[in-house]
Amino acid sequence: MAPKVTLYEKIIQDMLKDIHEGRLKPGDRIPTEAELGEKYKVSRITVIRALKELEMRGLLKRVKKKGTFIKEAEAPETDRVHIPAISVVLPFSEEFGYDILRGVENVCAERGYYVTFHNSKYEPQRERDILEKIVADNLAGAIIYPSAGNHNIDIYSRMIMSRFPFVLIDRTVKGVAAPLVVSNNIQAGYELTRHLTALGHKKIAFVCTSVNEALSVSDRYRGYCNALISEGIVPLPEWLIEDNARLEDINSEDVSLRLKINQQRLERVLALPDPPTAIVAVNDETAMKLIKAAQLRGIAIPDQLSITGFDNLSAGELFDVPLTTIKQDFTGIGAQAARLVIELQEGTDNHKAVPERITLETELVVRKSTVKV
Repeated sequence: MAPKVTLYEKIIQDMLKDIHEGRLKPGDRIPTEAELGEKYKVSRITVIRALKELEMRGLLKRVKKKGTFIKEAEAPETDRVHIPAISVVLPFSEEFGYDILRGVENVCAERGYYVTFHNSKYEPQRERDILEKIVADNLAGAIIYPSAGNHNIDIYSRMIMSRFPFVLIDRTVKGVAAPLVVSNNIQAGYELTRHLTALGHKKIAFVCTSVNEALSVSDRYRGYCNALISEGIVPLPEWLIEDNARLEDINSEDVSLRLKINQQRLERVLALPDPPTAIVAVNDETAMKLIKAAQLRGIAIPDQLSITGFDNLSAGELFDVPLTTIKQDFTGIGAQAARLVIELQEGTDNHKAVPERITLETELVVRKSTVKV
């Protein structure tokens, strides 16, 4: 299924089609912002966003007091200049990625770069379409939170071979050697689990989609195991609750579907011969859905079951049971990634001058979803 086209992308696509099919020629004046807004039934802000992107691509030029015009044909590929824009590709919305984007924008503003945002929605094909477009548009670089696994290893490999500057955040792409900015997930997983053992918990489950889903997940599980072992507790294989659910389902806008998945996970925890008294959830979203599932089943949180999250989303602090979690420096991640990708773009020996990995520290935030046993 093709990705849904946003309103501003529709304006861009229609204008590109008119240019390619000759209905708009170099030197032609395009409709005004007001006329385009009326035609597409969108706000002026949406129109401006579309025109700004077309201008950044070198297709439009604004003439003071006269209007906006189609520019002359682009120079041959070998003469093209990188458009000074860094694209941020996240598998979730601007709302969840706000702090990352803020970090990127702070650095890019200082260095004279624009920032564009794209949501892959955890869909590999949508991610592929976005990356191909970014490369084709000759942007300055990209900061990418990969959607999943190595589905798009071919396009990532082509980006490396063509020396297109990009930096990954949170997740690696198996088989691809690219700069990475990530939180110290091993230490964070350790601190969460150590917090629970300090409260007396000796049977602790780890709940995720798949421990091999991403480097960040496997590192959190590794920290969890390290903490148990340091306390003389043997991690049992049945304490690892995986279901390999589709990421697009886990992160679906369908709240009932996300709840159902976590109800099934909770039932697996409770069905164990000697059920755990605590759960380390892979992220805040999972933790909150597990808490909701437990409440619907009549289980008191945290008195009967302690649950921790990961990410420190604002929703977790305001949740029915305020969530014990790990705070990541998302703004710092965005800022570091922006610095790296700009170094790749501007450096004379691009791929040797940039560190392979930058790891940022995290912070344990204790609230009310955990209690002594």
